[in-house]
Amino acid sequence: MSSVERAREHFEQGTAHLRAGQYLAAEQCLRAALDLQPDRPSLLTNLALCLLHQRRGAEALDCARRATQVNPELAAAWFACAQIHLESAEPAAALQALERVAALQADGTESCYLRALAYAASNQHEAALAAFEATLARAPAHGLALMGAGTCLGTLGRHAAAVARFTQAMECGAPRAPLLLNRGISRVSLGHPGAALEDFAQGLLEAPEDAQLWFNRGVALMELGRADEALAAYERCLVLDPTEAKAWCNRGVIFKARHDLVAAIASYDQALALDPRYVQAWSNRGVALFELRRYDEALQCYARALALDPECADAHWNESHVRLLQGDFARGWPKYAYRWQCHSAPARAHERASLSSLAQIQPGCRILLWAEQGHGDALQFCRYAPRIAALGARVYLQVPAVLCELMATLPGCTVLDPQGAAPDFDFQAPLLDLPGLLESTTVFSWSGAYLSVSPAATARWSERIPRRSGRLRIGLACSGNPQHTNDRNRSMPLRIFSSLDAVADLFVLQKSLSDADRNCLATLPHTQFVGPELDTFMDAAAIASHMDLIISVDTALAHLAGALNLPVWILLPWAPEWRWQQERADSPWYPSARLFRQAAPGDWDGVLAAVVQCLETREPA
Repeated sequence: MSSVERAREHFEQGTAHLRAGQYLAAEQCLRAALDLQPDRPSLLTNLALCLLHQRRGAEALDCARRATQVNPELAAAWFACAQIHLESAEPAAALQALERVAALQADGTESCYLRALAYAASNQHEAALAAFEATLARAPAHGLALMGAGTCLGTLGRHAAAVARFTQAMECGAPRAPLLLNRGISRVSLGHPGAALEDFAQGLLEAPEDAQLWFNRGVALMELGRADEALAAYERCLVLDPTEAKAWCNRGVIFKARHDLVAAIASYDQALALDPRYVQAWSNRGVALFELRRYDEALQCYARALALDPECADAHWNESHVRLLQGDFARGWPKYAYRWQCHSAPARAHERASLSSLAQIQPGCRILLWAEQGHGDALQFCRYAPRIAALGARVYLQVPAVLCELMATLPGCTVLDPQGAAPDFDFQAPLLDLPGLLESTTVFSWSGAYLSVSPAATARWSERIPRRSGRLRIGLACSGNPQHTNDRNRSMPLRIFSSLDAVADLFVLQKSLSDADRNCLATLPHTQFVGPELDTFMDAAAIASHMDLIISVDTALAHLAGALNLPVWILLPWAPEWRWQQERADSPWYPSARLFRQAAPGDWDGVLAAVVQCLETREPA
């Protein structure tokens, strides 16, 4: 047998072993063939692939390059180079090799697919998607290309299309666990956490030790409000992969929501130890420190986040709370505007023609102002609407229906039916943009009420609120909307006010009561719950005007009383919202307000003791 024939025999045996995945045997046969024909490019190409499968990338690339040097027209050798470069995390070099392949022969299915992988590895997601779709045009049942197309679509935010591709990929036999993982991630992004949870559950049946499936199960459970189960999922993820920084960070989010701030910070610290460039963990850590009133440290965290990502909206917005709380309005209001860019931001009611400067306001121009947050925020910041009108503008005010009758008492404004179409306008602005436009360095001094009660509403309630000799009439709110993100911190149980029932007639003006509060109410003979009778804020304003005093936690009633310039005592948690600033017992927003602050976290009993002491010296009106 001649050397050429022996070389061919070794080559054929080596190729058969290579196809069978027997890489050591393949290498032995191919090297024996190369000893006989050292410059045969097909031998060098197959040996390169054999070495690549053994993760010997440098040797593989040397063989493939030798093949291209011997025969620059051999497309298979350039294709092998592309495969090796991609496996070695060199996508740019892989794309260059694939260009040579394309110049030598028409693109085939696998060269399209490899090009898609190279584009994806270099974060060129649109180009990668186009290449995956080109692959599918040639092979519609290519499961891995369907999976790749779905991943690109998800990365590009086109989650509905991604879900469709992932579903097709499963039908074509692509690996199910990663498909279920990625389909679930897209379903979470589409706002379908329940469906996502089903995907993650199926994935875990097939890959119970997959840390990413456990992590994303936690994400879906958080979206569903099932925090205890989410924490268990994150804990399982961290058992499987203690280096998953995102799981540590999300674990911190759960502890922060539970107001276990020390545990939250410890989790954020773990995330940052693993990834010091983790921007969201720095921002979240700052929030926990803010609630511990460690304001300088919180600012340092936000500075670290913004040094890593100057456009991190969450860090800017979180920093604004510290600045505004400290009275640094010049820096606070511009950063507060970042709220619309935060990942949790609601959709804006209006987008076009934003009012960004007072210079835009010309006599007769039409400006639409709209409520963006809670009722309390609307009550606090509607004060600026007449000032916009005073500049010569025609002002339209869009607020929730329960506020319309009361807001109609603002001078110079037309209050809109929230169900109706907005009129034509020249500019628009959400209410909380106005202080930054009108008074960037201070809080405008208000000498009296800027809202008023209609005589008809006052008369409706005059007989409902009898006065008993020698007893104060106190309007009360001990809790706010339970869906408010800070409700656990700002609200208190009605039982804490029980001692006031003996010295005053109490009228509970909030809209609803918890079961525990209803049980307490039954034991208080001089306390009435009138919330269900308050159809609008005009009703609440009318009854509040009959009170000697309003006592309220940080909820809409406090803002209503302040806007009406009624005496109001506002009870604040240890770490209050930015609007109440630090330490002071008065408020620049409401001259009629007196602030009572917790001396320690959760110390509502101490707050009530101070209230009772002050009530002892107050006489009925």
